[in-house]
Amino acid sequence: KLRRVCSNSLVNNRRPREILSCLYGYARCLGLPSTNTYETARERGCVTADTADGGVNGGAMASSWQRAFRIHSAEGTTGAVEDMDGMPCVFKPDSYLEGEIADIRLSEIEVVLNDGNNTVAPLYGATLFPAIELSESNTLLLLGDFGFPEFASVKSVQIKEAVYVGEGLNYTDQGIYMNYATWYTEEDFMKLNGISPDILANVPVILQNQMTQRAAPTCRSVFGEGSTSHVIQIVGSGGMTITYDGSREMPYAFSNDLHKDMFQLKIGDGDGTVLTSDQYLGLADFGDGENYIDLCLNLSAGVVAKITEHGLKVRLFSTRACNFIVPPKGDCQNDLVGADCGDSATYPHEICVSKIPDGKATCVIGTDTYERFDMTEQELASQKCMKAPKLSSNNSDSDGDENGGDTDDSVGGAGGETDDSVGGAGDGNENGGETDDNVGGAGAVAVRRRLATAALAWVWTCFFFYF
Repeated sequence: KLRRVCSNSLVNNRRPREILSCLYGYARCLGLPSTNTYETARERGCVTADTADGGVNGGAMASSWQRAFRIHSAEGTTGAVEDMDGMPCVFKPDSYLEGEIADIRLSEIEVVLNDGNNTVAPLYGATLFPAIELSESNTLLLLGDFGFPEFASVKSVQIKEAVYVGEGLNYTDQGIYMNYATWYTEEDFMKLNGISPDILANVPVILQNQMTQRAAPTCRSVFGEGSTSHVIQIVGSGGMTITYDGSREMPYAFSNDLHKDMFQLKIGDGDGTVLTSDQYLGLADFGDGENYIDLCLNLSAGVVAKITEHGLKVRLFSTRACNFIVPPKGDCQNDLVGADCGDSATYPHEICVSKIPDGKATCVIGTDTYERFDMTEQELASQKCMKAPKLSSNNSDSDGDENGGDTDDSVGGAGGETDDSVGGAGDGNENGGETDDNVGGAGAVAVRRRLATAALAWVWTCFFFYF
């Protein structure tokens, strides 16, 4: 039986459709029954964490995940999604009209395993959750059994006539990367604030208030009325959480205190002008479990004119030498992740900002359009690390991939193959353990307890799926 999450689209547009990315996300960990123990979570390869008293967080995480992956039927009954894999697919903007992605049926989706026999993987559901804002709704999360650990990768994903065979389909050795970044005036962006009415119309009334109450912060709510002139919306290949080498806790959500400077905005190419701290205010739309994050800007007309002339790039400083982004499954090189999934860290890369009105610089939105770069010592020193940074210019004490210096074309992972991510950081009240106020060694920046709000990989109380 198939129930659509959103209302029917008004048109059936035949324009070329394109999938920018599909990442084989969390395997066997979506919907752990509440009776499962830490040992079960470890056996399945789920991310875990040490608690403050030296114990291990397993049970709270399991029960929270069960609540997060409920299937709500048309009759109002519920059933738990258990033991499933997740794979978010991001569509190229404007390749679908409003409502069309929500109208996709399970029969129009095919995931082929890389098993030598072109076996079609069992697909149990698909949902726009948790990316449900009017400015989002461009990511479809697929739920099924995609082969890991028997098979490390998926061969292809087809959704309607669009086929994806690029980076992201291997479960191992892949971090998150930026798909594209879009320019908005703050006024235009706020018109897209709030949950899509099409989605709300198909959600049980009892849950509508919960959804609106859990809405992510906007630039306006974080920095105040009239503070922001423009918003850059970044769309990642999957949900993003933050960690550091040797962490004993669940990955964190973004924080303006610690992670604002992981993003840098630069006008033009080469030695272009970098936006200052009073021009780039900080982050919004974080901690809500999806693959979108907003950069809040306060720009004069003169700066906007320069950007129009020369273009704008977003640079991401994610490195194992300091703080780095991981998918919800965590840092696969940390012993608290039970799966053998290689290197899931994201490394430094940049992407151009699209849709700047009258912009003269070319910005192409396509598959794998990000560009890798090596961080300088000065850039590394500018970061507020959750542990003491490694300042070796040659990174001789690293695995050879520090600061984006890997030898392949991927920003994530040692092998640069593919991977992950079905969501971002979630509700820290479920993690079963507080954060230590002084993680890291000498020179480390104190990590506040409020950062524990990112303790789980999923924030929404309930998701709704096709079934």
